[in-house]
Amino acid sequence: MEVEQTLKNWFDGTCDLMEGHFQEHRQETQLENTVNASVSVVQNYLWSILKLLDRNQADQHILPAKALLRCLYQLTSRMTWILMGASADERKDRIEQLEKKSLEDESKLAGRILEVYKNDARENTRIALQRHEKARRDFSKRIENLNTCGTERLPSPIEILKEVFGGEYGEPREGPGASELVPIRGWPDLHKAVHPDYIALNSTISNSENAQSYDGDTREDVAGIKYECCACVHRFLKEIYKFYGFVNFDTIDNDFRELGNAIVSR
Repeated sequence: MEVEQTLKNWFDGTCDLMEGHFQEHRQETQLENTVNASVSVVQNYLWSILKLLDRNQADQHILPAKALLRCLYQLTSRMTWILMGASADERKDRIEQLEKKSLEDESKLAGRILEVYKNDARENTRIALQRHEKARRDFSKRIENLNTCGTERLPSPIEILKEVFGGEYGEPREGPGASELVPIRGWPDLHKAVHPDYIALNSTISNSENAQSYDGDTREDVAGIKYECCACVHRFLKEIYKFYGFVNFDTIDNDFRELGNAIVSR
């Protein structure tokens, strides 16, 4: 079973179900709009990771793929966590927590830009700073509204990952069927791919009898990385099926276990 074709089948089936749903239910909520956007963005990151992990060894770029995998974990875990809300009110509160965190991050960035370029008298810079100042004021108003409504902080990435994957897959090296032997990397292990440090740099050096080789990449189990993409997508789609009331998720479940068995038995 090829990972790429399996994932394509999962998304083709899901998108068909979503299209049918929205033909019958025209009115889309804030959450539904965000879910629709997230499905497309997840696919964008996923196909990019798989292209970087092309089976042609010369074309594999493992470190960049792992950096994108961390982004995929963040996106799918956040959206899964939101959809896991026990009620419509809880899901609404959770998506507003994500909105608040996003606005706070943008506001901080705008503040830093304004501080760095405050003495720049160039016309183009002045116009750009005016836009940043207006955006920051708009962000502040919305953040204030969310605070007034009692919107709490968004949990940390690790807190979200534990809640999202813990109940479904258990502790590291635990999970459904044979996949329990494949660890889910989660957040910390992928950090160095996003922010390469001394250890990450040295992991790209290959030693031989005569010389050292500087490959610019690590040598890792590509099949394992691809399977982790499947773990992200499987968990994400499972919650989408629950949220919209779609049936027949058993097909995706069975595919997921079959992929886990194939990797473990290699």
